Amino acid sequence: MKKIMLLFAMCISFAAIAQQKVMDHCALIKVEKGESAAQTYYVTPMIDGISIKKIKSGKSQTYLCTVTAVSQIKREGTLAVIVFDNDDTIGKPARILKGVQEDKNYEYFAMFLLDEKEMNMFKESTLKGVILMEQVVIPKQKEDVQKLMTCLINK
Repeated sequence: MKKIMLLFAMCISFAAIAQQKVMDHCALIKVEKGESAAQTYYVTPMIDGISIKKIKSGKSQTYLCTVTAVSQIKREGTLAVIVFDNDDTIGKPARILKGVQEDKNYEYFAMFLLDEKEMNMFKESTLKGVILMEQVVIPKQKEDVQKLMTCLINK
C-alpha cells in the first residue's frame, strides 16, 4: 500500500511539474505599458533567433517580429523568411540592421509586421528555421517557441 501511495504522489508531482512548465512559457512574456493608457505591449524573449512584440491598443493588435542571424562573412539582402515544419513559410521584405560586427562575425537583425493569420502559423506547426541574409538559423527549442507564441496570441 505504501508503494502505491508513493507512486501516486510521484505521478501527481510529475503532473504538477509538467503543468508548471506550460505556465512558465507564458510567464516569460514581458508586459509593458504603451504610449497611451489603452496601449499594452507583450514581448517574448529572443529564442532561437526570433522574438515577437504584440502591441495591443483597445480591440486592435499588431505583431512586430524581430529575427537575428550571425554570419562569418558580410552579406546583403532585404528578405527574411520563417519556415515551419509543415512547409508553410512567411517571407517578408524586412528592415535589416546591417552588419553589426561582433567577435569577427556579422550579426543581422530584421524587423517586420505579422498579421493574425501569420501568427497562427506558430500555433499550427513548429518552427523549422529562419533565413536572414542567406544565413539559415536552425532552432534548437522549436517546441518552446511554439508554446511561447501560443501564449502571446492568447494574451
